[in-house]
Amino acid sequence: MDHHCKSPYEANCSELYLGDCWNTDDSMSLPPDDEGTLLINEAQCKMYANDTTKLIDCEHGWAYDRSRYDSTIVSEFDLVCEDSYLVSLASSLYLAGFFVGSILFGLLCDFFIPESPRWLLAKGRTEEAKLVFQKIAKRNKVGDLPDDILDNLEVGCDSSESTKTSPLIILRYPQMRRKTVYITYSWFAVNLAYYGLTYGVEGLNVDVYIGTFLGGVTELLAYLFTWFFIQKLGRRCSLAGTLVAGGVACFINIWIPVTLVAFRTSLAMIGKFFITSAFGIVYIYTVELFPTNIRTTGLGICSLFSRVAGMLAPQILFFEKVWAPLPLVAFSFTSVTSGLVALLLPETLNVPLPQTIEEAEMITRKNNIRGNKDFESLQMQAANT
Repeated sequence: MDHHCKSPYEANCSELYLGDCWNTDDSMSLPPDDEGTLLINEAQCKMYANDTTKLIDCEHGWAYDRSRYDSTIVSEFDLVCEDSYLVSLASSLYLAGFFVGSILFGLLCDFFIPESPRWLLAKGRTEEAKLVFQKIAKRNKVGDLPDDILDNLEVGCDSSESTKTSPLIILRYPQMRRKTVYITYSWFAVNLAYYGLTYGVEGLNVDVYIGTFLGGVTELLAYLFTWFFIQKLGRRCSLAGTLVAGGVACFINIWIPVTLVAFRTSLAMIGKFFITSAFGIVYIYTVELFPTNIRTTGLGICSLFSRVAGMLAPQILFFEKVWAPLPLVAFSFTSVTSGLVALLLPETLNVPLPQTIEEAEMITRKNNIRGNKDFESLQMQAANT
């Protein structure tokens, strides 16, 4: 909501009519905008004193433009001027809830939801697996299962793998270290740009409802695009291409005048199209890069850093008050650089999923394997190692 200091007329009007009276013509008490003042727009946050030369704080409060909204959180709690940072802080705290929740509720799902029977059998915890099978049978109303059936269930596994589930094990393997850093940076860049473009729709000077609608349609088309091209171009080129294209679209928008609303909106939607596409690709790519025994661990590490990016996005948008192009510069820089870094990752299209970290270590960009037959030889090499 647009706002400015209440003039004496607007203050009296509010007392008479129990509401705000928006009067943009009463400009004698309002100063012009000082573009050199960081963070504070003096036309919205200062007013002239009686001598019309000295600037003072808004002594009568603020008047809000209610032509679009009758009331918002901003007008209700006067989250403007010195308190305007609380708006972006609230968005960051909301996304911080995702950060904490992804850790807390993951733990709650474990000590309340039973483990997979197959996993329990693979770890040799047969008695626990029997109890889970019995609970499943009872829930499905098939009665008790005979013990001899459960005794014949076996899942082969290498007992040496049971201890190789710590996140620190990734640090022991140079190729996995690099791949983890590269894909984690991609997650960071994707989430930073995605949430930044989503929260920044109001900065396009387009109707917020139209902007939100266009953003939703853009995301739908982006996922359809991803579903088709990821199987044609592969994971590496698709992720790198969408990140670079999204970053370039954001960068070009810096130089477009704010008066060209339609052009700026189109470029912003193009940027969001490619960033949303990258959002879908990075999930698939990540689970294919990490081997089975640390796949959920690797995905958790990437998700952790993506939540950090989500919390930073509203703060970066806030600093457009310091320099208007700053958010787009940040989004475009991280997107383009992460796209270039993604080219260092190995291709995983048509490559069997690695079962151990040793197998994943052997799959590099220079020695990329696409055929099952060749990959089986790698598996044998890993086993011998």
